[in-house]
Amino acid sequence: MYGYNVILTAIATLLFRKTSSRINYILSGAVIMLTLLISHFLTIFLSSINLPLLTLPFVVSTWLYLLIQNSLNKSTLTKDA
Repeated sequence: MYGYNVILTAIATLLFRKTSSRINYILSGAVIMLTLLISHFLTIFLSSINLPLLTLPFVVSTWLYLLIQNSLNKSTLTKDA
């Protein structure tokens, strides 16, 4: 299940980015690694209460990516103006 969430995150962050800047590639790599960490820790937590992991790490990390990317784009726009 770890690989599934990581692949979904890679697809979402690398294919649907707003620009092709270097910071987006670095951010995508960081979020992909974050997905792996979230998957690991949620597996430990959710196994104690007998709940499946499913795609929760993908959703959480993709939302974080979108929030960070949006805030970076807003700060870039305000600097240019």
